[in-house]
Amino acid sequence: MRKRFWMAALVFVFIFTFHFGSAYAAEDQGDFSVEDDPIAQFLKENPDRASLYVIRNGDKVIDYNSNRAMTLASTSKLVIALEYAKQAAKGKINPSKKVSLDDLALFYVPGSDGNAHEAWLKDIETRQVVQNGKVSLQEVAKGMIKFSSNANSEYLLMLLGINKVNDNLDDLNFNKHEKFFPSYASIIFVPYSIMSTLDPDLPFDERVDLVKTQLSNMSQKKFIAEADKIFKILQKDKTGRYKDQVVEELYPWYDSEINDLIVARLPKGTTKEYATLMNKINSRSYLSYKVQEELDAVIENPLKPDSPFTHVGLKGGSTAKVLTMSFYSTDKNGNKIELALFTNELTKAEFQQIAQHLSVFLLERVQDEDYLDDLKQYLQ
Repeated sequence: MRKRFWMAALVFVFIFTFHFGSAYAAEDQGDFSVEDDPIAQFLKENPDRASLYVIRNGDKVIDYNSNRAMTLASTSKLVIALEYAKQAAKGKINPSKKVSLDDLALFYVPGSDGNAHEAWLKDIETRQVVQNGKVSLQEVAKGMIKFSSNANSEYLLMLLGINKVNDNLDDLNFNKHEKFFPSYASIIFVPYSIMSTLDPDLPFDERVDLVKTQLSNMSQKKFIAEADKIFKILQKDKTGRYKDQVVEELYPWYDSEINDLIVARLPKGTTKEYATLMNKINSRSYLSYKVQEELDAVIENPLKPDSPFTHVGLKGGSTAKVLTMSFYSTDKNGNKIELALFTNELTKAEFQQIAQHLSVFLLERVQDEDYLDDLKQYLQ
């Protein structure tokens, strides 16, 4: 069984380093220059495939293609987390409410998120927070942000209401952000849905080519309608019969070309929008106390006593060719950094290079005011 689905694993190494590991990478900064930074180099050399927006202590520092709408991947889950916090603060949902793992499994598509859901399941078992096959709603939201579980994300879209999540785009003045729809799990079954409408007497390879053609030519409105239809089917597929059938029949011919066509349909947004969102969260003044409290419980983890930070929050996303990150930090001197970094159309080597250096870039490089000044000049 081949697994070529669009949601590559988010790079958990640097996520957990932020929260649990050393606060800074052990590197000698003495002779380091911005030209030596692989991420800075990629930004400079690929302005058509990269975007960066950085805010320091409330002031815009770097604006590099920040209004270009780019594929968000799982970074978009920050907006779902915000709606979760708002509804929890208003008492519309109860963070302590128990959610059945079976209900979450309705939206689990094997191979769709780089084993993120499995990693989350292992984590909650290790922490012994599962009781009678259920976990708290807050743990579900944490699994969406910290492990990037697509199943949890799709469940929360159902629970919170997609329209309610989209209302946040207007509230935040996200003018370029595309609307949310079931794009974390349900979207993957759209090619199968198309295949099921084709004449079964046609040669198999010809049908696959027709699926690709229809995916290419289908309007976004129709594509979203297909994803919505699958979303509703999954909610009622208690036995898993539908999903098992799709997985068995879809996997053998779901290739990288179809994968690219699916990724092209994912919601897009800008680094300016997401850096601004991180600034609002990190300000501790934009959101009400209760909303901030609920959001912190999902986005942040306790930092080590020797950490130079009082707050660190982030959400990244990735596909085979996309790597995005939104980040904020407040250090013990009160300095605040918020940024969003989006890249797309990456080669495998470029993806690995950026992922490998992202932790140092965020926790060390951009914390240095001189580095930010040099980076600004370098990108100009």
